[in-house]
Formats: sequence, C-alpha cells, structure tokens
Amino acid sequence: MTEFCAISRRRDIESQIAKDQEKIDAIRNCMLSSREMTTQMSGILESFGSRLEKLEKAVIPVHRQTKDLQRLQENLGKVMNSIENVIGYHNVVKRNQAIINTDPSEHVVRYTTAMTDLLEAEEFFKKSSPDSPELRKVSSLVETGRKKLLVYYEALLKSSATCEDPKFLLTALSSGLSLIDNNEESEKTMDELKKMSEWIFERFGSISEFSDTYARTREQIFAQNISAVKEAAQSSVSKETPAKKNFTIRRATKARKSIGKSKFSRTLSMRSTLNKSFSVSEMGSSPNPKKSAPVDLNVYSTSIAFQAFVRLADREVKVAQEVLPENTVGDVLDKIISNSVFQLNLTADKLLAELNRCDNEEFGAFIELCPLLQVLQKIQSQATSALQFASDENRRFIPQVLRNMESAAADVLQRYQEMVQQDKPKNNLPDDATVHNLISDALYFLNSLEEYSELVNQIFTHTGKRQGGFSDYMVGIIGAIALATQTKSFQYPDETRKKLFFLNNQHYICKKLTSSKLSKHIESTHDDFVNNQLAVEEEKRRDEFLDLWVEIKRKIDLSEIKMSTSKVSGGEKQKLKELFRDFNSKFTELSSTCKTLTVPDEALRNDLKDEISRLLTSSYTELWEAGQKKSDFTSKPTKYFVFTPAQVQEEISALFDPSN
Repeated sequence: MTEFCAISRRRDIESQIAKDQEKIDAIRNCMLSSREMTTQMSGILESFGSRLEKLEKAVIPVHRQTKDLQRLQENLGKVMNSIENVIGYHNVVKRNQAIINTDPSEHVVRYTTAMTDLLEAEEFFKKSSPDSPELRKVSSLVETGRKKLLVYYEALLKSSATCEDPKFLLTALSSGLSLIDNNEESEKTMDELKKMSEWIFERFGSISEFSDTYARTREQIFAQNISAVKEAAQSSVSKETPAKKNFTIRRATKARKSIGKSKFSRTLSMRSTLNKSFSVSEMGSSPNPKKSAPVDLNVYSTSIAFQAFVRLADREVKVAQEVLPENTVGDVLDKIISNSVFQLNLTADKLLAELNRCDNEEFGAFIELCPLLQVLQKIQSQATSALQFASDENRRFIPQVLRNMESAAADVLQRYQEMVQQDKPKNNLPDDATVHNLISDALYFLNSLEEYSELVNQIFTHTGKRQGGFSDYMVGIIGAIALATQTKSFQYPDETRKKLFFLNNQHYICKKLTSSKLSKHIESTHDDFVNNQLAVEEEKRRDEFLDLWVEIKRKIDLSEIKMSTSKVSGGEKQKLKELFRDFNSKFTELSSTCKTLTVPDEALRNDLKDEISRLLTSSYTELWEAGQKKSDFTSKPTKYFVFTPAQVQEEISALFDPSN
C-alpha cells in the first residue's frame, strides 16, 4: 500500500514538471519574439529621429524669415499709423474748428470728443515741436474750447442749484424736508453735471479754474439762499408782531395801574419794554441819555439763517462728493461757505456785543437771545458733521459761537443777580408804597427766563461759572429782592408807608411765584420755600401793618363810662372827650395817609379793608353811641362827632385808592 502511494505521488510530480516545462518554453518563445520587435522598433525610431532632424534644419530658416517679415510688417503698420496720426495732428484744427466754435450745449459728446482730439494734438506738438506754428494754432483753439466749456459748466452749475423759494426753505427747516430735488429734470441736470465734471477733471491737467468756477457759482447761490430765507423769516415775524404792551408796573400819583403779564415773544417789543423798565425810575424819569437805544436783534431770522446754513452746507457736501474729485472737496467747500461764515460771525459778534453790554438797561436782550442759544445748542453737532471736510476754523465756528454766547450769558445772569443784590439802579421809592420796579422787573425777568430753564441749566453746566442750576439761581434772586424790599422800606419817613410797602412787595413776590411755574422749579430743590418761608413772611408783614389800626382800636376804652345812665360825671366828660379826640386824630391821620397809598392786588386790598373794618367799626360804633347817649358831655358836638359809624366805614372803603 505504501509502495502504491509513492508511485502515485511520483507520477503527479512528473506530470506537474511536464506542465511547468511547457510554460517555460512558452515564456522563452515570447521573450524571443519581444526582443525581435524591440530591435525593429528601435530601428524605426532612429530612422524617424533622423528624418525630424533633417526637417528641423530645413524649417528653422523659413520660420526666422517669417518672423522677420511679420516684424517688418508691424513696424510698417506703426509707421503708417504714426504718419496718419501726425497728418491727423496737423489737420486737427481744420477738422475740429467748426465744432469748437459752436455752443457745447448743442452736442456735448461731439464737443468733448473734439476737445479730446485737440488736447492730444497739443500734447504731441509740445513734445515734438514746441515752437511750431501748429502748436500755437492748436493751443489757441484749445483755449477757445476751454473758455466755452467753462461757460457751459457754469451754466450747468447754476441750473443744478437755483435759488430755492424762501417759503419752501422755511417749511423744510421746520419740518425736516430734504433740500435735494428728486424730480426728473433736476436728476437729468445733475447727471449731466457729473459727466461733465468727470471729463473736465480727467482731461485737463489744471482744474483750479473749473473748481474755482464751481465754488464761485455755488457760493453765490448758497449765500443768496441764506439771505432770502433770513429775509422771509424776518418778514413773517414782522407780520405776526403784536402791539407793544406794558409788561411792568407804571405808577402815577393820582392813578393805580394794574400789573401786567405777557409771554415772551421773538419781537423787539418785549425787550424794549424790559429795557425801559430797567432804566425808568419809579417816578417815571427818562432813561439815561448816554445809553444808546436798543437795536432790533432779529433773533428769529438769525436762528433761521444758522439752521439754513447747516442744512445747505450739508447739501453742498453731498453734491461736491458726487461731482468733484475727493481731494478737492474740502477746499471747494471752504470757498463756498467762507463768506456766509464771515457774515454769520459778524451777526454773532453783534449779538454777543449786545449780551456783553447788558447792564441796568439792557437785560431784556438776554431773554430775546435765548431762542438763538437753544437753536445753536441743537444744531452744533449737525454743523460739525456737515462741515467735516471743511477747515478747522469753518468746521468749529458754530460751536465757538455757542461757547462765546454761553459764556456771555452766564456773565449776564451773574451781573443781573449782582445788580439786584446791590440795588441798582437806585430808583426813587414809590410815593404810594406800591410794588417797586426792582421787584416787579426781577420777577418778570424770572418768569420770562422760566421758559428757558433747561437752557440756563446747560449754560451753568457748560461754562462752570456758577454752582447749581436754574432753581438755585431763582432762590438767590428772590432772596436778594426780599432783602432789597426790607432795605428800601426803611427809607420811608413814616411807619405807614414803610409797612405797607413791605407788605405790598412781599405779597407780590408770593403771588407771582405761586401763580407761575417758578414755584415748581424752586420746590424741586428747596422744599416749602414758597408755601412756608415766604408765606409766613408775608403774614408777618400783614400783621405788622394791621397793628397800626389795632393801636387805634386800643384807644377806644369805654371801661370808665357808665352806659346804664345818660348822666355824665365830670370824669366821664373828660374821658369821652379824650376818646373822641384821640380817635379822630389817629383815624384821620392814618386814613388820610392810606388814601394816598396803593395796594395793587385786589384780593389783598379787600382783605385789608375788611380786617380794618372788623377792627374799628364795632368799637367806634360803641363809642359813638355812648357819646350820643351822654351828649351833654360837650357843648360843641361837631368838634367830637366828626365821623358817624357809616362815615368811618366809607373812609375805610376809600383806603388804598388814590383815585377816590
């Protein structure tokens, strides 16, 4: 079995060897065939390479000759083009003269094409033959075309920025409407201006003349718009100006004038009244002849001019950025606005001078200028933004004007408080003991100033010249006029005038504060200043004045008179005579004095009369009835029965009214 397996295995091996031998023979045959093919291919490639080498040697000279011919052809073309250009440059005047002599507006594209042709010819002759007659002819025609383009460019500028209707500008300023026209005609003109500007500033080496023309034309329209809207604003104010009113107390010895009140307006009438009130004495003396009369400040129209300047300048910047090269915008903008800046600065200097000359006669100017300060505070950031491309001086002129005016305004407020504290001017005391002009003017000044309380707060904050705000300033003024009232009252020679004057002024201060918004401002920082301190002070002055009448009542003492019998003892006769004599003397003296005095406030006047009547009527009636009952106490009744109770009441009713 083992031998059989070995034989079988050997047969398998022999069979496998035979197969492998066959494969080896096949591979050997393939290798022989491949070697033969490689030998043949190598021969073919060597033959092909030899042929290519021969072909290259034959083609290269031909290629070189072709390139030389092409180069010659190109050079010939350039020479021909150059000859044609030179011929064209020599004929450029003849070719374009007719076009240049026409108006550019007839056909802008054709005109600019002709100018481009001439400019190229001019440049050529400058390089090739600078002294040639051809250059002179071309330059002359170029100058003609440049002048015509300058005229056309100026016309485009004027048509793109015509003077606006002043009424439209006023409306636009108040409502925030855009000042840039968006209608089809305006857009078409602006597009043509942009194209023309782009061509000019690209083609002409020197653009100063065109930029100057742009600046000059736009500046004229810019200034005209500001002037027109300012005149329109002034005209509108003149039409709406109310008749001049008397805002402060005016006195006469025979008549009592009521104390008026009016809200501040933008007109000269208010300031003239204030200024007059500060310069006219209590007795109606004339103003100081050395002081010049106040001029019309035109504050409303000036504020409109400043607003228009900012809005129009913003428009000019936007237009210039679209039309002009970026590096010229700033210089051109300065030229456009410089004259208007100068004029506005002159106006601001005049207003500043009015503020600086505010003294005892001119504090009304400050109130009139407050709206302008509000406008300047509102537009200063807009102005800085609109003028960002302008020079530093022009860009900062509105903030500088505002700072100067705020500083002057702070000085005015301080001077006014000092004037009140120092009791300037030293006006005469009113004979009728009514409200002093210094008091009424100060409260009217504060009432007028209340509308601008926030402005006053900002003035104090920005300038740093005073601690506190409007409420603290008011308290200082009120304290000063209260002290001035007391000081002035001591100047009266008699107690009656002194006490009534003190009462009238103290009552006027309390009433004006409580009947206006001033009390709210004061209470925001000083609790109960009006309702507590000032009211208590007024009540004290009222009691002091009534004490004069209480003294008369105290003289009527009937304790020693026996009313049960009509008989009169010797002591009663003398007592009754003394009582009547004292009453008649004191009452006549006091009532006669009070008839020449004035209590301008009706409520206070009636209250005082009622209180005097309550004090005296019943007491005197008892005295009069006792005298009638014991009529034999005197043989001369007319000497002692000067007043009946009804006549006493009539006398009391006639008090504090000089017209009676």
